[in-house]
Amino acid sequence: MFVNPYTFVPLPERVKRDLPRGHLSLTDGGLSGWFDVVWRFDSDYLLPQDGTPPGETGAVLEIRGSTVKGAVRAVHEVLVDGCLRVFDDDALPVHRETAVQHSAWALAVVSEIDQVTGAVTAVQDCDAVVWIEMAQVHRVVGPDALRSGGRLRLLAGLPPGPATLSPADPTLTEKDRGGRVRLRGDVELAMDPDGEEWVFHVSDGHARRKDRPYYVAAGRRSQRVRQVEPGAWEVFRRESRGSGDGPAKQTSVTSHGTPVDPTHPSWPYADVEFRKQSVGRRRCADGWLGVGDTVWVSRGSGPVRRLKLAMLWRAQGSHPAARRVGASDEEVDKGPSSSPLPCVDPEWLCPTCAVFGSADTGGKRRKAEQRSYGAHVRFGALRSVDPDEREAEVAVTSTEVPLPPLGTPRPSSGMFYLSHAGINVD
Repeated sequence: MFVNPYTFVPLPERVKRDLPRGHLSLTDGGLSGWFDVVWRFDSDYLLPQDGTPPGETGAVLEIRGSTVKGAVRAVHEVLVDGCLRVFDDDALPVHRETAVQHSAWALAVVSEIDQVTGAVTAVQDCDAVVWIEMAQVHRVVGPDALRSGGRLRLLAGLPPGPATLSPADPTLTEKDRGGRVRLRGDVELAMDPDGEEWVFHVSDGHARRKDRPYYVAAGRRSQRVRQVEPGAWEVFRRESRGSGDGPAKQTSVTSHGTPVDPTHPSWPYADVEFRKQSVGRRRCADGWLGVGDTVWVSRGSGPVRRLKLAMLWRAQGSHPAARRVGASDEEVDKGPSSSPLPCVDPEWLCPTCAVFGSADTGGKRRKAEQRSYGAHVRFGALRSVDPDEREAEVAVTSTEVPLPPLGTPRPSSGMFYLSHAGINVD
């Protein structure tokens, strides 16, 4: 489990921009000076990653002014409808899939990778997939030996003896409501050197319903090889970044160039449990695949257009973040006018950038063009003081505590937005 403490404020309908005051002189109505601000914490304060903990012996706590400025600026942006200062307008969001057509996907085995880049370039299709209940699989291969990419020659049948495992045999298999072919519960599996070769695929069990059995996907190997489009591999890499297993350095080959298949000692795996029972081992979703690894691929006779490690996995969005916040093509190309994209023109700034400063970090400047604007405010360091005598610095103590992992903010997920129902906007 992870904690997602982020709650998002809806974006402004329009960001008003204007010519800032400038720094040449103090114009009419302008103010210059300084003042002290005291922050009183009602709860424990979590130190920034770059902060120095006072420890249990105690010390004066000091937080850099830039950290304070960032926090104040974030609040100011919300209050005055400022721009999204820290924003990747080219980013494509990736979310977990909610539904999938099983008939559109086939199990495959990686057959070829680029030894330099590690990209999967070809896969070997499975011509049939049968979902087998965990307990039935464990009768022929135990949880310690069951893993994604594991191969067995199998027979299946009703007593007194098994025969060829045929997915189309109604005495052996049945279809569920989702269209998946499942092995009947009274069918026995057996290993036999004369049987057809099947490959297992194990996936994570956390997202599965606990009131239903765990089924292992088994694919019947075929000789058909399909090439993988380069774009499919790039999408797979991007969709893997949100996994808790990665990202990682290339794990498909060793430092000596030896392929890492599911039987290799360095094969990256994670143990899978379901209802407190061991299932087997799955391939880590670290953004890499080696020869022999199993993967779901888009069904068809042509090149593979998509790869994924689970039937319900992650899906990359089709619209970049800039389009999702309402930016037009012209704004993306030349800079924002009324959308919340980050300000880039020092003569056309939102209220927040006009006070806290602006820098063009998009890399779209022409030649050595200067497109920054200096801040009008500066923040000193935050130091711990006595609540009653604010001039007197006092030592504070800190304690190291384990924190649950934080989930990544998902601004495109509607469930995390603040609701304005019942608020009197007047």
